[in-house]
Order: sequence, then C-alpha cells, then structure tokens
Amino acid sequence: MSEKYQNCVFLLACHLIVADGEINTKEISVLENYLNVDNTKELYIEKQKIFSDDENKKSIEELLLELKGEQLTEEQKKEIIEILSDIAFSDNYISAQEQELIEYIAQSLQVDYKDILSQKSKLNEQEIESTRLKPYQKVIGKIQKTVYNNFLNKESERNMDHLFGSLGFSTVIEKISDEAIIDLNSVTEIIKKTNEDLVIGKQEIDKLTYPQTSRKEVKQIIDVVQGIKNHFNTMINSSLAENLAILDKKKRNIRYFTIAFMGRTKAGKSTFHKIITQEKNDDIGVGKLRTTRYNRSWYWDKLRIVDTPGIGAPGGDVDTEIAKSIIDEADLICYIVTSDAIQETEFDFFETIKERNKPLYIILNVKSNLTENIRLKRFLRDPHKWRECNGPQSIQGHFDRIRERLDGKYNMDAVKVIPIHLLAAQIAMQEKESNPENYKSLLEGSNIMEQHTKYIFFTNNFIVISFN
Repeated sequence: MSEKYQNCVFLLACHLIVADGEINTKEISVLENYLNVDNTKELYIEKQKIFSDDENKKSIEELLLELKGEQLTEEQKKEIIEILSDIAFSDNYISAQEQELIEYIAQSLQVDYKDILSQKSKLNEQEIESTRLKPYQKVIGKIQKTVYNNFLNKESERNMDHLFGSLGFSTVIEKISDEAIIDLNSVTEIIKKTNEDLVIGKQEIDKLTYPQTSRKEVKQIIDVVQGIKNHFNTMINSSLAENLAILDKKKRNIRYFTIAFMGRTKAGKSTFHKIITQEKNDDIGVGKLRTTRYNRSWYWDKLRIVDTPGIGAPGGDVDTEIAKSIIDEADLICYIVTSDAIQETEFDFFETIKERNKPLYIILNVKSNLTENIRLKRFLRDPHKWRECNGPQSIQGHFDRIRERLDGKYNMDAVKVIPIHLLAAQIAMQEKESNPENYKSLLEGSNIMEQHTKYIFFTNNFIVISFN
C-alpha cells in the first residue's frame, strides 16, 4: 500500500465527512483509526483546508485522478468504499449527500458499491438495536428519574443535578425516540404521497402544448402561460427537495437530544463550547484558515452538541445559512451574546425561525479583562462583584436590552438569559491542576456552575442541566 494511496483515501474521507455540512466526532474517530496524522505533516494541512472549505483544497476529482494513476486492484477499490461507508455510518445514519458522494466515487473507480452499502446498513441496524437499554437498565433509569423528581419538589440550597448520560436521562430519551420514530414513519408516508402527487402534477403541466400561430396576441398569451408553467415547475422541484431535506434531518438526529450553540462571530461561542466539552485542542482550524466553516458535533451517549459557524460576519451569508440549517434538528438552542456589543441585528434571524418555538438559552458572555495579574487578583478577591453591580451596565441592564431586542422576534416564554464570565471559566480550566484554589474561585465566580438558575455545563464526563 503506497503512501500516495493512503493519503488520497484519507482526503477523500475528509470530503465525505463535510458532505452533509457537519463535522462530527464519530466520523473523525473512524478517520483517525484509518490514519492518524501528525499536525506538523502536509497531509494534516490538506485535511484542514477541506474542513475549512479553503479555496486551495484538493478537489475530489484531483484525488480520484491521482488514485487512478496508482493502478488500483479490485480489492483496493473495495477497501476505499468500505472505509468511506464505515465513516458514513459511524453516527448510525448515512445522509443523502454522503450516499451520493460514495456512489460517485465508486462509479469513478468502476467498482460495485451496492453490496457493501447494503451490508453496512444491516450492521448499522444491528448496532442501533444493541445500544438500546436492557430491561434492568430501564428499571434503574426510572428509579433515578423518580429520585430526581422527588429532590425537585423539596426546598434545598443545592438542587439535585440531572445528569445527561445517566440511565434516567437515557430512559427518557429512548422512550421519546421510540414515539418519535412512529410519528416519523407516519409523516414519511404522508410526504411520500405528497411528493408523488407533486410529480404527477409536474408531469401534467409538462404535457401542455401550444398551437402554432403567427398572431402576436396569441404569442403573448403563450409566453405568459409558459412563464406560469416554469414557475410551477420550479416550485414543485423546490418542494420535493425541501420535503426530502426535512426528512433527512429528522432521521439523522431522532435518537439524540441535540443542543445547538449559535452566535455572532467572536462572541465567545467556541470558547463556551470548549469549556463545556473540556476539549483541549481545536482540530478544525489551523494557521490562517477559518476555524468553523461547517457545523461541528460531539456525542455523549444520547446527547449531541453542535457548534455552528458565526452568524452575521461581513460576507458570511453562507456561514449564517449553515448555522441556521441546524435549527430543525435542535431540541435546545444556546445563543451567545457579549456584554460589550449587544446588537439588534444579531437577533434578526430569530424572527425567521420563531414559528419553530425552540427553547432558547441566551448566554450573556460578560467581558472584562483578567489576563493582567492585578486584574485577576482583584477578581479573585470578590468573584461575584460583576453580578452584583447596578446601573445600565449591570446584569439586569443587559437582560433588559436583550429582551427589548428579542421582543416580537421570538416567544419570550421559551427564552432564558444566563450571565457567564467565560474568561474566568477559561482561566479556571487552565489552572485546574496547577492551582486548585484559584480554579474553585474562578469557576464559582464565572457563574457557569450557578445552582439557582438554569445552566448547562460539563463535569466528570457528563453534561448537566440544573433546575431552580
């Protein structure tokens, strides 16, 4: 097996990973099992170009041309399809875009792919079934849920945390998923019938013919009718594509509780995500390449967290559309804003999605410089001071401005505002081992572990939501 062969397959796999507009940890894990690349190598840079949608990235066509020059055996061709299929099914669902790309690569290499995809699909169904909770796990989960509910109903300074990843959480999500799958199957049949009717309608429109005539008035009428016909065909094609896209999204995330992180560029969204996931390295961006061009997802048991590209950057319309594409999949949206620049325009897109009525957490990133030693010491002397000040720049003042800008653009009953000092939390994570005392004060002062408000944070490999 030549180095060029391995590198080409590796980069084709990178193209497959971003085919559905999302980079997820399960697919990355399969990729690294195939070939773990040192971040100083040229191949790593090429991978980052694909993940960043850099204009100088190697194209699929270039990679296929290089592979054809390797005089591949039939076994090597099948191996390529096997590797790509393993990546596509790693999150237990192959999207339409992933399947189309695998078919295109297989056809270019002149290798049969149908048996391989069929076999992988069967193995995928077996894996999904094997991950279902056993009867005894469901019993434990119900007990955990009962204990949790009992704690909720009691006065206590420290409410019990509901751990995502516990059997209690998994039991609830699995039950909801089973019910959702039944509903989805019913909706699928309805959409299938609707699409069939749309196709029939398109065929009937295409049958329209016009008489041969030299009369100007008749030609004008024919032009109008043809314009209407073209308009209807465009609408029908758009409806067919939209219906299929909606089904694709629902099928992909139906087994997970999905939390989407959104916000304008440089609001602290990726920092918040990094703190929550305890992610040590950002493997999506490098050097001058943009760091978040696609949605990125992380999985824990039945929980899925999605980090999106920044919204509202100059020339960033594509990024905004990519970020908005996750809305239909999200069960909860965390939207990051900063205390130094709460702009009305960054909330405008909520007006276009308010009919979805998703639960919305506004994470207020309260900015103050703690990088200088004297400022850090001042913060440590009174970690809660930033939450207790009064006036327009107080937390309440920021709350009022956020609600004012959201008014009429979203259902305010579905909105919770959570103030967090992200820099304090970030420094806390850096000092966790070296300075436990500072770690504790910074983490508590950051408000990321506040017990008397709803919050989301990561601790000991579990995502936690606490309720007041």
